[in-house]
Amino acid sequence: MKRVITMNSWHPPAVPQKAKEAIAILLEDPRMDLQLAAKAVGITTYTLRRYLKEPHVRAYLRAEKLALLDAIGAGNPVALKDIRDNSENAMARVNAARGLEIMRNDMVDENRGGPMQTVPGLVVVIAAADGRPAQVIAAPTPPPVIDARPDEFGPAGS
Repeated sequence: MKRVITMNSWHPPAVPQKAKEAIAILLEDPRMDLQLAAKAVGITTYTLRRYLKEPHVRAYLRAEKLALLDAIGAGNPVALKDIRDNSENAMARVNAARGLEIMRNDMVDENRGGPMQTVPGLVVVIAAADGRPAQVIAAPTPPPVIDARPDEFGPAGS
């Protein structure tokens, strides 16, 4: 029996609960490695490594890691403000102020749809049956070159 999967009915497989638990342990404790995390959730290191090779599990790991980084980074402006306002080191104060400005500019760029924004899209290529482009748009012609010498029309100022 042939199973037909349409674009609307396909979903990535669920991430195994043990993999989720091991990922949480890896992200929460800097002393953990794969072997210790696998042992803590009751699976073998081989099984955890096999889980981590699956694209949907790696996507889950990346999403959890990004969420953790966002949560940690949420306190950065306050920490930089404290350094800027209270540090005895003038360079630290200048760098903290600069860091705050950079953060602000990055946030403004993100909200405007700056270069880091990823948007879904579709590219449609229309081609003739034999593979040639159906429409060829000529490249723009270069602007005309003006060839003039300073002495061509006589001395300047006359």
